[in-house]
Amino acid sequence: MGRDKINSYIDHINQNVLTKIRETQLQGDYQTEEKVYAKSILNALHKCVLEVYGEDPLGKGGENSGTILLPRVLQARANGNLCIVLLEFDRQSHDELTEISYLTQYGCISPDDTGMPEIVCQFLGETYGESGYDYATSFWEHDIVSGQNPPEEIRKVLGDFKNYTFLPCAPEKALKDICDYIEDGEMER
Repeated sequence: MGRDKINSYIDHINQNVLTKIRETQLQGDYQTEEKVYAKSILNALHKCVLEVYGEDPLGKGGENSGTILLPRVLQARANGNLCIVLLEFDRQSHDELTEISYLTQYGCISPDDTGMPEIVCQFLGETYGESGYDYATSFWEHDIVSGQNPPEEIRKVLGDFKNYTFLPCAPEKALKDICDYIEDGEMER
């Protein structure tokens, strides 16, 4: 049951969110005070969670047992950089974190991907560090909530992200942005 739900969630966010993000705009938005675009994307991912997993995806009812994928906000300890991430948890292993994927200017990437171009690996290391990050640990209680005293910047994002509506771009434009970055490491204007 858990694998079916995670696959449904992945299909849903691929179709409705991830393929329609302006990655360059998102990466730049992480550096702004308001983080309007990042909040709108988090809201869209949150709505997809509600549609696929229901109101209480970590509930004790057991309907979402197995593996679950949830959006969260990460802050690198080394430099304070924020990033929306997708975290995969194994519900059978006391919610052990099994995978992390960052929403970046290069798309949705996992540091565990051995086939990543060197420039992407370098970007992840420089921007988010090799390890050490904070995120809201008690992320869901019938809704997205902040965990046990998350950093101020994460609280700012989680505090009002539901007030922002995601305006998707055409998938071919989002794909072109990613291809431009991967090709030479710089966004072509």
